[in-house]
Amino acid sequence: MNANQSKHLDSSIQHLKRMLGDKSNELGSGTKRALAGGLRKLKRLKKQPNTTDEVLARTVGEVAKAVLDACVSQEQSEDHS
Repeated sequence: MNANQSKHLDSSIQHLKRMLGDKSNELGSGTKRALAGGLRKLKRLKKQPNTTDEVLARTVGEVAKAVLDACVSQEQSEDHS
């Protein structure tokens, strides 16, 4: 992982931490679990010494999809209430 990728990964980790810690966010439990899971994956990725671009892209994509799916699911359940 190069310095630029590491910087962006750190930024993503900090953003997820802020989202989880923001008391004004009305996140559902599924969304919180997705954010926490994504945070764990990104932290694990950061600790891997020789991360390839492919692994980095796949992991970031998985985290983004999980968070998006959780947010869409929460929005749909709120619309049906």
